[in-house]
Amino acid sequence: MFSFFVTGQKGTLLSFTPLKIIVPCDACHNPHLVQKHLRRSGSTAPGTIDTSQSALSLPSNHGNLFVSTISNTTSNYQAPYWFGSTSSYEPDGSTGDQASKTTDYPTFCTDCHNTQNTIYSTSLGRNLRQIDWSNEKHGFGAADEILSLRGPYSNATDNKVLSCLDCHEPHGSPNVTLLRPAVNGEEISPEITATALEALPSSGGYCSPISSTNGNKDLGLLCMRCHTGDNGGNAWSEIHHFPDTNYPRQSCGNCHYSGNPINCSCCHFHGSVDPFNSTRRTF
Repeated sequence: MFSFFVTGQKGTLLSFTPLKIIVPCDACHNPHLVQKHLRRSGSTAPGTIDTSQSALSLPSNHGNLFVSTISNTTSNYQAPYWFGSTSSYEPDGSTGDQASKTTDYPTFCTDCHNTQNTIYSTSLGRNLRQIDWSNEKHGFGAADEILSLRGPYSNATDNKVLSCLDCHEPHGSPNVTLLRPAVNGEEISPEITATALEALPSSGGYCSPISSTNGNKDLGLLCMRCHTGDNGGNAWSEIHHFPDTNYPRQSCGNCHYSGNPINCSCCHFHGSVDPFNSTRRTF
């Protein structure tokens, strides 16, 4: 067991390589600098956020607090709903401008999770997907095709930039890939415990829907929190076969094995493009 600061500039790796590295709490939190960011007088929202303080320090700048907010890097952030509400928003459960209160997690997380670093996951048994937030649709990349969005997002306000913590809980989750138990105001139920990318052989990161009997589309339970499936449920036939998409209803067996649905994570994951059209991003 080793404990150390994750150091170095973005895109570099530690030269120290023990048999097993466990990234400790102090990789992201400098215990000598940490300050309370959110003050709450009780268990209910709203609270008071002090943006001059932070619990975080960039791994590449561990000697200073990271106090940047997402409003410093984009004007296109839309905060998700506060849990159980459709009128108040994260991070503090109030209304109004939330971007100036939300930590700039894309900048913080991509200090390590970027296109230069290769990070191996012992739990997944593979390298983590590299993230190019400048091109991904959920990042600074342009959205396209039919979005079918739920509130507080709308098709009139597409190209919104997300915060990494809108979907992920870095301190642990019962769901795969640290997906939050609740997203955009509602709980994800049932838990998402397996996706195709972990369960099936892949080529270039994709599963092979035509040769697979894995119809598990549980990842759609996450997608449903911001996008609408067919009739509001976890079915996606209409959105994928809409006339202006690349998948007209013909020769179903070319993509579907014995009529099974295609697992969402066959095509939608960090760094993915359409497996049938490499010029089109799918996340």
